Amino acid sequence: MLDVQFKEDLSRIRNQDADPNFSLFRKTGLNILNQVKTKGMSVNRMRIKAALDDKFRAKVMKI
Repeated sequence: MLDVQFKEDLSRIRNQDADPNFSLFRKTGLNILNQVKTKGMSVNRMRIKAALDDKFRAKVMKI
């Protein structure tokens, strides 16, 4: 799931400490988006909408 949504395999992070940290951020973001109740909206679409729409981002972060 992380590879599909966040393209984790294409990540160019090679630092020993940074890779696990960014993986944790990605997992946290995916868990938050999976808790959002929206009709017919994919996780990828919610991720993009949260990046662009302040009101939707506020709705996501209230969970």
